[in-house]
Amino acid sequence: MSKLSNGQAVACFALVAMILAPTSLILLDKTSQSSPDLQFSEGMNAFNSSNFGAASEHFNRSRHMFLDAGNEAAALESLNWKLRADRVLQEYSLDRHEAEELLADTFPWVPEHERSAWLDAPDIERIHTDGEDRYFVSIAENIAYRNLTLYHEWRDRAGTNPLKTMMVGILDADANRTGTFFNPRNYTADGSLTIERGLLPAAGTLCIWIPAPIETDSQSDVAVVSVSPEAWVRTVSPSDSDIGQIYLEVVLDSLTEDVVVNVSYSFTTYQKHFTIDPDAVGDYDRASHNYTAYTKSSENTLITPEIAAKAREVVGEETNPYLQAKLLYDYVIGNITYSFMPHVSLSSRDIPESVYVHENRFGDCGAQSMYYSALLRSLGVPARACGGYQMFAGGTGSHFWAEFYLPNYGWVPVDVTAADAMDEIALGAATAEEIATYKAYFFGNMDNMRYVIQSDVDAPLNPEPEMPLLIYAAFQNPTASCRASDQDLPVIAIMNWQFVITAED
Repeated sequence: MSKLSNGQAVACFALVAMILAPTSLILLDKTSQSSPDLQFSEGMNAFNSSNFGAASEHFNRSRHMFLDAGNEAAALESLNWKLRADRVLQEYSLDRHEAEELLADTFPWVPEHERSAWLDAPDIERIHTDGEDRYFVSIAENIAYRNLTLYHEWRDRAGTNPLKTMMVGILDADANRTGTFFNPRNYTADGSLTIERGLLPAAGTLCIWIPAPIETDSQSDVAVVSVSPEAWVRTVSPSDSDIGQIYLEVVLDSLTEDVVVNVSYSFTTYQKHFTIDPDAVGDYDRASHNYTAYTKSSENTLITPEIAAKAREVVGEETNPYLQAKLLYDYVIGNITYSFMPHVSLSSRDIPESVYVHENRFGDCGAQSMYYSALLRSLGVPARACGGYQMFAGGTGSHFWAEFYLPNYGWVPVDVTAADAMDEIALGAATAEEIATYKAYFFGNMDNMRYVIQSDVDAPLNPEPEMPLLIYAAFQNPTASCRASDQDLPVIAIMNWQFVITAED
């Protein structure tokens, strides 16, 4: 969504800048230290008590002690937990004064006492750690997303919202469709990753994973046009994989220059429209891969008793999977408010996305899609969150959506976030009936402005990185890992990745 490609990018790069900013060194007084195992244990106790600064210090100490003892595996585990703790603090980087200043800069026309009250609201993204409250870097945007009056006061001043123009074009093409898949559009995608030599260790092997497009029912003619340097490439995933990747290894021992990787892809995306007769939906083959894989509870699409109970409450006595999916679609877009997510902290703390959305009643595109999928899976309807990028309004923005599977029809697209975004059309630019039409479109239909990297948020990278991924559910940007490094290479990779998708016609 356009709201994701701009605001979320700002939040992401703010986080990255803080992660890479110089931090005070922890001086290691070995005479006052206990064993590395005890330091690590104290780090885990602090982490599990949400004291992330203290946890980082303990993990840093244990890492150096393990290195002194020649235990590289334990040192790497300590580093990985230190990175987790640091990432939480960097995503919740604002103290109370900084949060108040941010809100004053963003909403200067709102009285100070009202802005201050927002920070005390029970749904504000706030953690208590190391004796103080800290606030999520994107609280200003999220406060606006949860208050449409405030949102329009803020955003409508900025000029024309392109969503209505986009939707008119999508619906015009849909009205002239010639089948389920139509209106093909050709794209090229070009990416470049640069990691400065000075950020890497003198020796060792740098492992890099670059996202790549996959073949789907609506994305075809996928081609890896070029990868350079070819000598670093170890594997390119088959185009029919659940997740697209190019895996590279760089031997650092004799490397004197920056690491630079360039990739180029081409692909074709089709608009699609499903006309479904609920009475023609067949029976599920409960032994098939689609059924067993996509009705189970998984790491990011976790099904809890509470989620299952909510799904049953929403669908009531309805048993038709298509009609159940529509009821849940209406429920999510009517009750789960769009908000930027603390994805990095959730991954660091092993909190499933679907659970976070259920408990807090808000989420972004990926989180909303995972929650929607979990609701459907709990009813025995195969569903998954998938995605990569969207090219709305001519831009390149990260995005996720959902699909559910119906016998006799296949995977049916659902984009609850695109529907939710229709409320952001500038006031007076569209009628209530038009907005309702736009929202209805994204159930069972999809535009041709998508770039698919993964068909399942739980599909793993191969080989799996030794360093913790920044966001376990999404592979939209490169990641990197090196056993010999003490840097947060996944963050460095994201910060130094340039990626542009261009429509060829």
